[in-house]
Amino acid sequence: MEIHLVSRHADIGEKVREYAHEKIARLERYLTQASSAQVELSLEKTRSAADRAVVQVTLNCNGTMLRAQDRSADFLTSIDTVSSALHRQLDRYKAKLYRSEHRRQKATESLAPPVEDEEDEEQPVRVVRRKRFAMKPMAPEDAIEEMEFLGHNFFLFMNADTQQYNVVYRRSTDDYGLIEPEAL
Repeated sequence: MEIHLVSRHADIGEKVREYAHEKIARLERYLTQASSAQVELSLEKTRSAADRAVVQVTLNCNGTMLRAQDRSADFLTSIDTVSSALHRQLDRYKAKLYRSEHRRQKATESLAPPVEDEEDEEQPVRVVRRKRFAMKPMAPEDAIEEMEFLGHNFFLFMNADTQQYNVVYRRSTDDYGLIEPEAL
């Protein structure tokens, strides 16, 4: 597994780098195939000294993204907490793979037509963060599972059937919606 360590606003010692690499590399034994892990270590200026060391890990498991973040007083504690959180996510991920057939049928039945939202153009919009990641074509049911793994309310994916970008989202009634683009 490739592990990329990035430090932001902090001078990270060799001890912390080795510890982070060791803890994240241990997660590989729970995976059948892991391609990469992105580890961000940053030191933020906060009022509370107990929340200054921030560790964020994004694990790419053959196209499925798992992410965990923790804040604490030191990097070693945050690395331990993030490693434990990713271990739990990996357990859930593997369990869901085994039970996926029943969930796929249920998710397909609960897909609803999209709800149109009115745009509010009164205030200018600023982009404050950009994220990039590779997309593999997948079924809407797989996208719902990946959205659940990440803990998000929506997920952008490339539909394997139509080769178009689609969005699945969680509705307030705890079922799911699918947004499919349509040419004008």
